[in-house]
Amino acid sequence: MKFYLIVFTILCSIILNAQNIYELDQITVSGSKVPVSISNGSRDILIIDEFELQKFNNASIDYMLKELTGVDIRQRGTDGIQSDISIRGGTFEQTLIMIDGIKVSDPQTGHHNFNLPLNICDIQKIEVIKGQASKSFGPNAFSGVINIITKKFTGDETKLNLQAGSHNFYKTEFSLSNKFDNFYNRISFSKSKSDGYRRNTEYENMNFFYQTNYAVDNLQSLISFGYLDKDFGANSFYSAKFPNQAERTITKFATFQNSLIIKGLDISSKIFWRRNNDNFVLNKFEPSFYNNLHETNVYGTSLQAGFDYKTIKFTFGNEIKNEQIRSTNLGDHKRFSYGFFFESMSQINHQMKISIGGFLYSLDKSKLEFWPGFDLQYNLSEYFSLFASLGKAFRAPSFTELYYHDPITKSNPQLRREESINFDAGIKFGNISSSAEINYFRKNEKNLIDWVRNSDTEKWLASNISKVLVSGMEAKFELKPDSYLNNFFIKDIEINYTYLNVRKNFGYKFSKYALENLKHKIYAGLETELIADARMQIQFYYEKRENFNSQKWADLNLMKQWDDLSLSLKIKNAFNNRLTDFWSIELPRRTFVLCLSYGISY
Repeated sequence: MKFYLIVFTILCSIILNAQNIYELDQITVSGSKVPVSISNGSRDILIIDEFELQKFNNASIDYMLKELTGVDIRQRGTDGIQSDISIRGGTFEQTLIMIDGIKVSDPQTGHHNFNLPLNICDIQKIEVIKGQASKSFGPNAFSGVINIITKKFTGDETKLNLQAGSHNFYKTEFSLSNKFDNFYNRISFSKSKSDGYRRNTEYENMNFFYQTNYAVDNLQSLISFGYLDKDFGANSFYSAKFPNQAERTITKFATFQNSLIIKGLDISSKIFWRRNNDNFVLNKFEPSFYNNLHETNVYGTSLQAGFDYKTIKFTFGNEIKNEQIRSTNLGDHKRFSYGFFFESMSQINHQMKISIGGFLYSLDKSKLEFWPGFDLQYNLSEYFSLFASLGKAFRAPSFTELYYHDPITKSNPQLRREESINFDAGIKFGNISSSAEINYFRKNEKNLIDWVRNSDTEKWLASNISKVLVSGMEAKFELKPDSYLNNFFIKDIEINYTYLNVRKNFGYKFSKYALENLKHKIYAGLETELIADARMQIQFYYEKRENFNSQKWADLNLMKQWDDLSLSLKIKNAFNNRLTDFWSIELPRRTFVLCLSYGISY
């Protein structure tokens, strides 16, 4: 069965390259299985578009996501060195990360999910689905999905970004985009370095990304390759007893995608590969004392077809994926998974839209099981709409949870997959000058995986917690006064609030991750225009985490844009507050970053 599935999917990819009959629409890469953008679907979706990306002035992806409702970013360092991301009270293993609709989550551990081999200048937008999405994406789309959409060719241009700041920080980023014959090429490179904001937090990053888009007659093909090298001091990252930890990760990523339309049938194929090498030492001054070497390889292929029938959009296809690890600690393991999906989106009338779908999936030689989902959107008027979603989700244990061991940690090869039933509903409003949204969600989980123990003398044991109930609400409001008050100095006001209530039923006293979810989160942003067309952005954050003291901080960003040149100054943690996302890791106090960007189109 495995052999025939692989051969069938690869042959279909080759056949797509051989067609030369019908005219091809521009390839559209999105996180949705239906042939429309996620942002037009009947789900609670958050979008960071290209305009928003510019305002962040080449900040790291984790920093840009921090303001969003329902999203929890826990940082162990700066500049995206290592961050755990969770959505709606989930764990950091329960969020699926994708680039152009291709899964790039790390099977070793979710700590490496943000090892993303592309630069900020390569991103067109970021789409965030909150809640289950296993009906569309299969395993690990448990609490949410983050899909990073890369820029396609927009014209010949060259861009340069230079940054310098506190703790001897610097970053250089360069990108070039040009057309040669029928090839549309894009290449980018960045390097950043810092002495660190406390002992043993220095780092050096190097990132390279290349993409070529080939278009001729009916065919459009996309080839992407990325390379990321992170080398950093990891003071108390995994244990406060060892402040001299250090780590180096190298991540490589390659994809080959095709798209073709034949008599109204929209066919697309994807072949992908991701490798992550992880070199961890418990004491960098004595590497031989404890040194773990891990290498994961994930490769696979998917085939998808879609067509329209009257007011219904149908999509169906399959996915094949191999995951492998070679490790001095975890050993050598592999697992093979495959599945078949379908999804339909029906426009019942001008007011109602319904999406129904499911994924029939086999995980690591298990029997095929069905994971359905249902989404609904009802337009009350031109500006108001209701939405609701109901579905099942599941997550496979990571290789670390299954096989890792050390003097204080014990894995569990008998772990069962996590499962949940999810419901959310809400109302949203939007027009040219303002938008608002409020929603309620509820998630019933079973077999939640966490590291637990009953006393400080016991080892942390990977275990399935019996039951977890997550419920909460989210509210967001945005106002653009300048849209109805000409030349008004306040350009944008945004307020977001998240409330979470997590109830767990398990027989252990201590939990490593599952008992530290956010309880309350508030974000408030204000953007104003100053003299000489300069702008100022003020961002205020408040967080109350379970078993942590509340914390608050503010960031300030000053920006000035000329034709091809922009200059900005960002002050992070402007009031110099003490901040921490983990008990043993204090985050930076006040820091300054000066950014100069120059771009020319020709």
